[in-house]
Amino acid sequence: GAAISLNEIYGSLVPEEWRSSIMNAGLNGGISQQDHPILNVPYFYMHPCETVPLMETVQSNQSFENATSFLDSYIMTWLSFTGQAIGITIPTGVVAGTI
Repeated sequence: GAAISLNEIYGSLVPEEWRSSIMNAGLNGGISQQDHPILNVPYFYMHPCETVPLMETVQSNQSFENATSFLDSYIMTWLSFTGQAIGITIPTGVVAGTI
């Protein structure tokens, strides 16, 4: 098969309302292509560069009973931001801890 282009990735996976801001994030945009370190084939990945400041902002007002509750919250919050780009939706109540 033929290689897929970065524009096709954005067009297929990133909702139109987010596309411009993700394409203009940082120096190279929010999605890049490089060779996979083990498989040695090209793959696309989302840049993690802004993950820490985003997650610190979102979780700064929350308290956690233990490491497990922190990790559960972190993963649900992260998926609620990034998962939408590939069709994964997390109900608001799950992220808020009400479900």
